[in-house]
Amino acid sequence: MNKLLLTLLLCLSVGWASAATETDLFEVDEQTIDQEFAQLDRLEGYLLENGGTYTEVSQNAGHLLEGMNLQTNNVYDVLSAASAQSDSPLGIPPFLWGFCLGVAGIAVVYFITEDTDMTKTALWGCLVSSALWAILYIVLFATSAATY
Repeated sequence: MNKLLLTLLLCLSVGWASAATETDLFEVDEQTIDQEFAQLDRLEGYLLENGGTYTEVSQNAGHLLEGMNLQTNNVYDVLSAASAQSDSPLGIPPFLWGFCLGVAGIAVVYFITEDTDMTKTALWGCLVSSALWAILYIVLFATSAATY
């Protein structure tokens, strides 16, 4: 009974000590956050009123972009990769269709997308999968032949 009481008291004291040391862990300074997003809010307001591309904004209202680290090429690459991904059947890359389902996967990609580049990618997936299975069978056959 004494051991149980001592263990319970020890657990409670450890919990109280850890709670007392991390009191300011989740404090949020809203003024600092508002200051950080003020320039972005001005840019958003301008875009909502006028619209336009990055080039048009930089020509007409370049002061809104000062001090911002906007990398247009990286954003474009990410968006184009995401749109290419969304064009594939069920959002699954064509390579995986061919790799996992073989000829059936190639057929799915061909009939759904009707895109020759995606169909070629699915074909490459099928060929890679076939080559891996062939290597696996050769290794297994060689090891089983060597043991007998």
